[in-house]
Amino acid sequence: MVADVVVQLVRAGASLAACAMFASLLPTVRAAQRAKATGALALLPILSMFANCVGWGLYGVLRRDFFPLVVTNVVGVVLSLFYTVAFYRISSARGAVLKKILATCAVLLALVLYPVCSDEPAQDVQDHVGYVAVGIAAIMFASPLTVVKEVIATRNAAIMPFTLITAGVVNCLLWLIYGLILADSFVIAPNLVNCFLGLTQLMLFCVFPKDQKYDKVDDDKKEKQAAESVEIEIELQEETPKLATPVSTEMETLQEEKDTQASECRETEAREEKEAKQAPESEETELKVAIVA
Repeated sequence: MVADVVVQLVRAGASLAACAMFASLLPTVRAAQRAKATGALALLPILSMFANCVGWGLYGVLRRDFFPLVVTNVVGVVLSLFYTVAFYRISSARGAVLKKILATCAVLLALVLYPVCSDEPAQDVQDHVGYVAVGIAAIMFASPLTVVKEVIATRNAAIMPFTLITAGVVNCLLWLIYGLILADSFVIAPNLVNCFLGLTQLMLFCVFPKDQKYDKVDDDKKEKQAAESVEIEIELQEETPKLATPVSTEMETLQEEKDTQASECRETEAREEKEAKQAPESEETELKVAIVA
């Protein structure tokens, strides 16, 4: 009797922890929607969450474990679909995002159709789906590790989703206990590994605490401002020749006038010098004429 109560508590706790982990991205998504920029929101964790929920939901159906496996992952599918649509709508690179979404959906469609079209024994199909679900879960829990290099470089863990990682660790611990109760290696193995990955990521918050605010939304705004300033500079450079043309023409005209005036001055001086030389000669001639007379 007590054992049954404990099992039910573990199942309920695992389901609640998983739903809390799925919902932990909601504040980040809402902030990105308000800022109209993806900011700290990344596509990989969202798509891996969607694929993880589809994979484990399908495994729950094959295993006939509707609670907590199927119910919990249906909630995750709904939330991850909302995150995906929100990311697509605010993304500036919708073409690339759409390609990744369609590729993920194509893989998941093949996974869902596999049990329907396969002639293999039911247990083998269940095992194969379990292997795929384990791999997808590893991608989902390891996705925050993609920013570890940046965390070490900036010595700041603020860019890592602390809430998602913490919820993930608690979730994995409860599912690990549930897997041990079921004696299901497909539930035990991934949650053991993912719990270790989550604890490793939490250690980074101890080594590199969030001393400084690091907001990628602000970085996006700065990048936009820098791009706008560059565009303004380019426009000014394009307009400068147009403005410089009349100015340069006016300068050339003034220079020509100065050259003309200087030339006239030189001619006047030369004429005056010539007249000055001719004046004494005319006086001497007049004097000689007077003496002769």
